[in-house]
Amino acid sequence: MKKKILLLLFCVLIAFSVSVGMASAKTWHVDDDFVEYPAADFSSIQDAIDAADRGDIVYVYNGTYYEGLVINKQLELIGAGKETIIHGGWYDNCVKITGSNVLVGGFTIGYSGSDGAGIYVSSNKNTIVNNIITNNSKDVYLEGDLNNIINNTIGNIDLNYPSKQNNIINNNINKKIDIKDSDYNKIANNYVIGGIDLESSDHNNIVNNTIKADINLEMSTYNNIVNNSIKTGITLDARLTKRQKSNHNTIANNTVKYISLKGSNHNKIINNIISQSNEDGISIKHGNYCRDVRHGLYLNWECDRVYSEFNEIANNIINLSNGNGVYLGSNSNNTKITNNVITLSGDSGIVVSGSSGIVIMSNSINSNKGCGIYFYKSTNNSITNNEINSNKDGTYLTDESGRNQITNNSIENNEHGIYLSSGSSQNKIYHNNFINNTIQAEEHKSINRFDNGPIIGGNYWSGHECGGNPSNGTQAYLIPIQNNHDKYPFEDQDGWL
Repeated sequence: MKKKILLLLFCVLIAFSVSVGMASAKTWHVDDDFVEYPAADFSSIQDAIDAADRGDIVYVYNGTYYEGLVINKQLELIGAGKETIIHGGWYDNCVKITGSNVLVGGFTIGYSGSDGAGIYVSSNKNTIVNNIITNNSKDVYLEGDLNNIINNTIGNIDLNYPSKQNNIINNNINKKIDIKDSDYNKIANNYVIGGIDLESSDHNNIVNNTIKADINLEMSTYNNIVNNSIKTGITLDARLTKRQKSNHNTIANNTVKYISLKGSNHNKIINNIISQSNEDGISIKHGNYCRDVRHGLYLNWECDRVYSEFNEIANNIINLSNGNGVYLGSNSNNTKITNNVITLSGDSGIVVSGSSGIVIMSNSINSNKGCGIYFYKSTNNSITNNEINSNKDGTYLTDESGRNQITNNSIENNEHGIYLSSGSSQNKIYHNNFINNTIQAEEHKSINRFDNGPIIGGNYWSGHECGGNPSNGTQAYLIPIQNNHDKYPFEDQDGWL
């Protein structure tokens, strides 16, 4: 009981001291010409800041204040509105915040020096709210943690090492957001004209923004890019001179023209609407690792390729790309492409070049001007459960694209249902519906297996008469030009189910 009484007394004392601290907070008034508030304490904002104690409020009336401010203590600096102007005089920073728990709101802040900022923050837990911050070399420059930038009109924002866990929310940003060596930030509900760049920055959340340019990630990992409307595209890159990739990022539920991965692994591209790209809708290619290499007395700049592997492309709508819907460049190995709708591409729906371990499953690939699926020098991949309809050619394998498995697809109303050429051999092709293609299947300098034996059987070929599911081997389907056969075709569509 005695311990409980002491604890209660301690809590009362704490509450009392807090209330006394709040009651003792003073408001200082600043008016540049003493017209709006003749009883103002100061005509200079910095003089009021210097006089204020920790926790005080400095209220500033309309006017133009030609001074660079340094705020080195906890206080609230509040302006009367956009006509309350802090003019930096083109020298150094307009406002420099080195104390923590500072609030700055209700100002127009501009005209820093060439190396200065409108607001420079090197401390933590500050709030910048309801300001207009423009006409500076850097408008908002953060090197602190847990700061809030809310409801401002800003030219640009820079987040730099060692800043982290900052919130950039509900701002109008006329240029761009640059995030460099800065982690765990939240960028949400902003209108950004110039785009967002991340370099060596991890675990950031970029959510619900309207972005009138690009999002670019270089060597940045574990970021979430979700629910954004992006005018152009998203690029993940592994460039520069470090062997660091843009890995483990999630790109989900965005509206965007294109998504490009270069030298980046284990990324998820999910539930996006990707439309009207001038090139490919989604492209996955190599990046470059470059460095100086000494040869005798000379240094040469040499680059090695850094490949993109183990990425996932799922549940996207990809349409109206001038190039391909999805393009996988060399060694884009172990990529999964599942449950996407890929239509009306200027070239092919999906292109796989020089890659293995690719899973293409349960996609709708329709009405593309080129092939539905095109393989070039690609082996040991799986194409299964897809609808591949009304393309120029359904599935096209060339240049030694062998040992792939093509099963349970509906391939309908294409010029060629499946076309295999130039040593694309040892592919297993069974349990597919080939329906009303101009040429159902054709082989050139390739030999493949179109059934998996008498029990599992082969494929359904519209217009071919046979009995049984599968048939007994006496009514084989001829595959020109190599005179190959599906020995055990099915009488009925989906007869293997």
